[in-house]
Parts: sequence; C-alpha cells; structure tokens
Amino acid sequence: LVEIDGATDTVVASYYAGVFRPAGFALNPQNGRLYFSNNNGFPREIEVFDTVTKSLVNTIAMSDDPYGLALDLVNQRLYARLYNSEKLAVIDLATEAVTHEIALPPWTGGPDPPQETVFNPSTNRSYITRTFSNTVNVIDAGTLTVIQTVPVGNYALAVNPVTNKIYVTDRVRDLNAPDPTGKVHVLADNRPPVADAGADQTVDCTTPSGTSVTLDGSASS
Repeated sequence: LVEIDGATDTVVASYYAGVFRPAGFALNPQNGRLYFSNNNGFPREIEVFDTVTKSLVNTIAMSDDPYGLALDLVNQRLYARLYNSEKLAVIDLATEAVTHEIALPPWTGGPDPPQETVFNPSTNRSYITRTFSNTVNVIDAGTLTVIQTVPVGNYALAVNPVTNKIYVTDRVRDLNAPDPTGKVHVLADNRPPVADAGADQTVDCTTPSGTSVTLDGSASS
C-alpha cells in the first residue's frame, strides 16, 4: 500500500498490505479507514487499514473472492461484489461483518460475474455491471433487492450524485468485431417526485360558508 501526498504528488510512505493481489479500494472519510479486497482466492477477505495509525486493524472474512468495493455512508455499509458466486455482499461498517449476500439475476447464456459497483447516495441505489450479458443491475439499498436490469455496459462505473447520472463503460473483447471501439453510456437515475402541500394549517370550520385553505406546495420536489 503506497501513500501519496496530494499536494506534491509524491510518494511519502509505503505499508504492508497483507494481501497478494489487492483489487478494490474504498476509503471511509468519517473515520479514516481504508478497505481493500484480496482476490487471490485465499484468504478470501477484505483488509481494513487505519490511515491514522498507519496499520492493519481488521480483516473481514468473505464467502467468495471479493473484487470491487463501494462505500454507502447513507446506510453505513460497504458493498463488495463476489465474482464467482455472482452476488453482492453487504457489510455493516459498525461491526465490519457481512450481514447480507444479494443474489444477482442469472444470465441464460452462462456464467456472468459482476464487474464493478457504485452507490448513489441521492437515490439510495447501487449499480453493478455484469461481464458477459452487457447489463447493469440496479439494487434498492432500502430493501436490498434487485429492482431493475439495464441492457447496457459491462465494465467500470462512475456516479454523479448531483445530476443523478451513472456513467457505464463497455470493455472491448474482440478487436475484429464490426465495431471494436469501447463506449461510455450515460444512465439517468430518476427519483420519484415528492409531493408536500406545505406547512400545516389550522382553520375555523364553524361558519356555514367554511374557510378557504391554500396549499402552496412549497416543500414538493
């Protein structure tokens, strides 16, 4: 593990990572803990590195090889894609233990390992690309269920929580294909509108003609 000074762009220190082949990284800015996955096959675990004390402080046992990681500070979770079992592991940041494994939809064409995952805090959704079906699975973080599959993309992802846009890449596997160029696709992550009539109002309804109430909708979005 190498530490680089962001002001000078120079290496300032290196640390023992404890894994042979680190794959995914995620930094928790709230406590300075860095999580990185070991995809070497054994041990199947995620290492926890304290960036304050500069030391390994924990290991999280996994049921399968963990690859890409995504941090969810809304629900205080870490998501890890499990390559061989085609699942998304859910890790509680407080206990640093796996609490759920979400099975991803199978592909009729055969094995379809998950590639990368991102979390959108604005919509409370996770996105996972699939290797061979060229699809993106959408997971509701509230229910921890797959709610949609989008037929586009198979590799790296990025999210803009301000515009709610998800950027998905295609990895080219066959340079002799009719269109061998990689692509970046843009998905709109829409939220349902919220209707709010405004502040509560108390009216006098004792008169025969009643009382007029105006709903301004100031809190709608």
